[in-house]
Amino acid sequence: MAKDGKQIPVYFSASVMRDGDGQIQGIVCLAQDVSARKQALGALRKQALMFTTIYDGAIVTDLDGNITDWNPAAQRIFGYSKAEVLGQKAEILFRPERAAYLTPQVFDGIRRQGRWAAEIRFRRKDGSEGICETVMVPLRDEDGLMVGTISINRDITDRKRAEAELQKAHTELEQRVEVRTAELTANNDILLEEIRDRVAAEAALRKSEARYRILAQREALLNQLAKQIRNSLDLDTILGTAVEQIRHLLQVDQCLFLWYRQEVFSAFEPNGSGYWEVVAEARQPDSVPDLKVQRSFLGAYKVPEANTYAKGLAELDIICEEDLAKAKIPEMQEIYYHCGLRGVLAQRIRATKAVAEIGVVAAAHFQPRQWTKGEIDLLKAISDQLAIAITQASLYSQSQAAARSARDRAKELKQALDRLQQTQTQLIQAEKMSSLGQMVAGIAHEINNPVSFIYGNLNPAKQYIEELVHLVKLYRHHYANPVAEIQDYAADCDLDFLLEDLPKLLASMQMGADRIRAIVVSLRNFSRLDEAECKPVNLHEGIDNTLLVLQHRLKASGSQHPIQIIKNYGNLPKVECHASQVNQVFMNLLANAIDALREYEEKLGPEASGFPCTITISTEIVERSSKPTKKSPLPPTNPQQFAIIRIADTGPGMSEEVRQHIFDPFFTTKPPGKGTGLGLSISYQIIVEKHGGNIKCLSTPGKGTEFIIELPCKLNYTPAKKA
Repeated sequence: MAKDGKQIPVYFSASVMRDGDGQIQGIVCLAQDVSARKQALGALRKQALMFTTIYDGAIVTDLDGNITDWNPAAQRIFGYSKAEVLGQKAEILFRPERAAYLTPQVFDGIRRQGRWAAEIRFRRKDGSEGICETVMVPLRDEDGLMVGTISINRDITDRKRAEAELQKAHTELEQRVEVRTAELTANNDILLEEIRDRVAAEAALRKSEARYRILAQREALLNQLAKQIRNSLDLDTILGTAVEQIRHLLQVDQCLFLWYRQEVFSAFEPNGSGYWEVVAEARQPDSVPDLKVQRSFLGAYKVPEANTYAKGLAELDIICEEDLAKAKIPEMQEIYYHCGLRGVLAQRIRATKAVAEIGVVAAAHFQPRQWTKGEIDLLKAISDQLAIAITQASLYSQSQAAARSARDRAKELKQALDRLQQTQTQLIQAEKMSSLGQMVAGIAHEINNPVSFIYGNLNPAKQYIEELVHLVKLYRHHYANPVAEIQDYAADCDLDFLLEDLPKLLASMQMGADRIRAIVVSLRNFSRLDEAECKPVNLHEGIDNTLLVLQHRLKASGSQHPIQIIKNYGNLPKVECHASQVNQVFMNLLANAIDALREYEEKLGPEASGFPCTITISTEIVERSSKPTKKSPLPPTNPQQFAIIRIADTGPGMSEEVRQHIFDPFFTTKPPGKGTGLGLSISYQIIVEKHGGNIKCLSTPGKGTEFIIELPCKLNYTPAKKA
């Protein structure tokens, strides 16, 4: 740092001073100012950088025009590599026709002016042409003598192309402008005339606009009412729309729709001759500061019996009063004093056969109002539309009432038909089971008579035969050598075998008679014709009796395999039920299970040999509270015992869609002629509606079906009788 505080760069060196013995005595320091040298080096670097920047886009030639240096920028512009152009004439970059005179012109310009600049067309290595902006300056040696040239080149081909296109577009635009200007000039008179005509037409239109605006508004109101009539047959909506539109169009304070009803209103004393009722109202509460403006006229107003003119008002076709306060009719003045209305225009709605009441639409003003003919005609036209709407609404109301009556009647008929179908279903199934029970009982009775005869004579016959055998044995003991004829006959009939086998024959006959008698008892138990309607029964006995009736379908037959019955009986108490009906449910479920197994076996064909034909019957007792269901709305009870019967088969199962409809009447998946669709429906009614139990089905396609029956052990209610 200098004395004046300025920092300067210096070159600093230090050396050690030693004495004769080599000991350090001090240090000699030398400092030299190098500011000038630093500045010179900076300027030199700046010049080198500038030269490098300029040279990066340069082509160097000697005085003969030969290329001596070629940088990458030139290679990008002209396409030639440095090795390809070194030693070549610069003319290779130009078009041949210009190369002959361009080089002398360039050197002459450089010598006279010190530089040469121009836009020249060049040819690239690939043959394409372009335009470059070139600045060429002399290259001098240390003595200032010119030894060559340096040219800086910039490719402006794209810019020139864009300028040419822009110039072309500009020329075309100028031509179109000139043509359009000529056309506009030629048609100027015509356009001015058209403008004058249009201005005149617009002026005429503005003059007639006020006159037609009212007509358009009136037409819009009539169209609105007609549209309302088409879109809605609700009379209240139509009347509300009408009074609101009339009030807005006529610019009145209030618009009302009134009915005159000739019958006596129940809220009034019976000495009236009818009453007026305002059913629709549109008002402008803030039109005047009078409080009367704020009130609503909706409601009923009685007509005293002595006031005949008040009733006569309903018979007038139209009422047009500019000021009720000055009306000649006292009743009109009363309206002013009671309601504050002064200017009133009212139109009577023409009565029709479908509408007994008389309707009136009234436009009212709280100030005197002079009504024009157009306003009177408008109100009359609106009244005609309202008359149509009222008639249609009345007819629609009557048709709705008739439709409701028809729907109610159809609903009653449908309910009656459903009850009839249900009753028919019950009668068919009851008749079927009754016939089956009578047939079974008849067969059991007919079989029982001869069996009883045989069974009653077996013991005496056994006794007689035993005595005869004993007699023969005595004869053989005392008369060991009978005559030859007896000996021959004894040998022929094998008397020893006969005496030995005859007791066995009687025992076999006894066993067969016992079996037949047991079958007869089972058939009579299944039919239940000789028992009370409801009593405690053994459900296992009912299941076994049902299986006995279906025994012939469980056996093997032809290609059909036997169906195995697996019984998993629990310890069930006797259950109070209608035994014959519960046996009917067992019959339906077991018969359906057998049908499903046989159809599945037939469908499998030869593959059915490994198919397990099995029906599993399980029973158990559970304790639960009964709950009301949709089809059995019984009140809930205290916990009670329920008998659970499960009947499961190994059949094909069923889909969820089929499972949801299996308890519907007449729904069946069996082919025509093989099922009526009543069995499961009747079973549901017997279990759910007759006994207050429940029955449900669990099934998965390919995994069989299981029906679960829940029966209360005690029948503690009386099923309601259907109407």
